[in-house]
Amino acid sequence: MQTFLPSAALRPYVRSILVIGSAGGMDSRVVPDTSVVLALRFAGLVRGIPPFALSGLQKSARVLTYEPGTGTVLVLFREGGARHFFPLPMHEFYGVSEDLGAFVPASVLSRLATELALAPDRVAVAERFLLDRLSTSAGDRLVFEAVRRIRATGGEARIGDLLKDIPLSRDPFEKRFRQAIGATPKQFSGIVRFRNLLARYPLMDNLTRAAYASGYFDQAHFIKDFRIFTGKTPGDFFSGPAFW
Repeated sequence: MQTFLPSAALRPYVRSILVIGSAGGMDSRVVPDTSVVLALRFAGLVRGIPPFALSGLQKSARVLTYEPGTGTVLVLFREGGARHFFPLPMHEFYGVSEDLGAFVPASVLSRLATELALAPDRVAVAERFLLDRLSTSAGDRLVFEAVRRIRATGGEARIGDLLKDIPLSRDPFEKRFRQAIGATPKQFSGIVRFRNLLARYPLMDNLTRAAYASGYFDQAHFIKDFRIFTGKTPGDFFSGPAFW
């Protein structure tokens, strides 16, 4: 796996670009994150994922099986970034991976497939595809402020706290949040808290301390969330293969 920073024009919307190659085949373990992900496969087969797909925020960990000779470019969007290229309600992608052919013309995808197969710099091809679709219209500032508050509190901000100084009632606010981010504020907050735990654990080397530092108030709450996001106990998960 190689990681690339996006070009300056894409940096406000794209967090990073990954290129994953598998000469001999592999299983890749992916845990929930806050990024909507664009997958552009240029060789081989990933079971259960269309060649060109847009994946929303996920409910739980997934294991993706890469057949031998598989190569894929993955674009990880910033919160709200995907809508600048795909002006669709992002919550419709929650927990699923949709074929780009459902909302991008076949002629565009055919040209993209040819360019990805032949070009020596596939990241540049992916960036050109995005730049051709980029809408630089302003995003939803109220939603972005809510995202900032959620991240600043490690996922612990309550809905009432998010609505402070925001001139919206709860229902319209949550609708706008879901459409832009791809999940409810509560779902998004849970992912933020879980990812904080995964980041802290290697540094603290004590799962209980990492859980409390990440905002889990008791062990039962922590274990319940961990099973929801991974389908495993912490011991089984951390003793398993690498994840991203």
